[in-house]
Amino acid sequence: MGKLSFRAFNPDRDGKLVTAFARDEALCSFGDHRRFERMFGPDGERYVPWLRRGRKAMLAYEGETPVGLVVLGTYKPDPSIGYVAQYYLIEQARGRSLGDELDTFACQSLRDKGFTRARLRASLSNIRALRFYRRRGWYDVGPQPRKPGHHYFEKHLQ
Repeated sequence: MGKLSFRAFNPDRDGKLVTAFARDEALCSFGDHRRFERMFGPDGERYVPWLRRGRKAMLAYEGETPVGLVVLGTYKPDPSIGYVAQYYLIEQARGRSLGDELDTFACQSLRDKGFTRARLRASLSNIRALRFYRRRGWYDVGPQPRKPGHHYFEKHLQ
C-alpha cells in the first residue's frame, strides 16, 4: 500500500490551501508566478472557480498532512483524452517516490472515467519533471501551440 491517501478538495475548507499549492506548482513548473497570476488573479481568486468548472481536484495526504495535489479533467481539443492539469508535491515530499503515487492515482482515475489516453503539458526547462514523466511512461507528442518551450506529453492508460 502507498504512503499517500487522496481526498476530494472541499472548496470552502481547502480553497486557500489548493490555491497556495497551485501557485507554488506554477513556480516549480514554469519558473515564476506570472502565468498563474494572469490566469487566476494576483491573489489566485479565480483558481477555485476554475477548479469547479469540470475539473477533479484531489488533495494527497501523508497521514493527516496535506502534501500534494492532483487536478484532472478532459483535454478540450479532444474530449476522448483525459488531462492532467496539475501534479504537485510540497518541497518536503519531493524526492521520496511520492510522485509515482500521484501518477498512479491520476492514471487510474482517468481510466476509471473511461479514458484510454492521458495528456499533460510540461515546460522543457523543467528537467526534473521531464525525467519523471519519461520514467513513468509519458512520451512527447509535440509543442503546445502558441506556448514556446512547452510540450504536450501523452500516456496510454492500460
